[in-house]
Amino acid sequence: MSRRAGGTGSWKNLSTAQGRSEANEERRHRVLRSLGELRRLAVIAQGADARRWLELELTMGQLKGLFALAQGGPMPVGRLAEVLGVSEPTASALVDRLARLGLVRREEDNRDRRRTLVSLSPRGEGQVAALRHGGEQLLERALVRLEDGELEALAHGLEALARALEAEVAEAASTGNVSGRTGDQVGDR
Repeated sequence: MSRRAGGTGSWKNLSTAQGRSEANEERRHRVLRSLGELRRLAVIAQGADARRWLELELTMGQLKGLFALAQGGPMPVGRLAEVLGVSEPTASALVDRLARLGLVRREEDNRDRRRTLVSLSPRGEGQVAALRHGGEQLLERALVRLEDGELEALAHGLEALARALEAEVAEAASTGNVSGRTGDQVGDR
């Protein structure tokens, strides 16, 4: 007696369905393996960066101020206060401390001489760049160790991942689904 469901299926269809199921499991395994390797890379990179961050002699507020100025460019103290979500006197004191450290400078606004703009000093720009891109030097040294074929495969894979992430972000933005897909959908594609 055959295992046909209601006479509509066949061994061939059953075998194809099992093959799809096995292929989905293999795909799920590859996705989870890739996620694991990405986490492993993040842990390695964070460990290397941790020392640089721990050596900072800056408070969290000062660090936020530096990054706000790096992102937004020169701005009045009042605007910096808005960006940081603090009062204007608090932002002014923060700027005073950063100026004493040589990380920011105050300059007269060319368009309105009554206003003073705060901007990163060259030293502040260097500090932000080191914090933002310090891990790139480690990655570059590691990439140099790879064989040409490994570099090509990595570049190809990273390009594909970037395209997939762009598509996910665009889809989430168009549907309003900011949380993305659930974990149980791994390998469903």
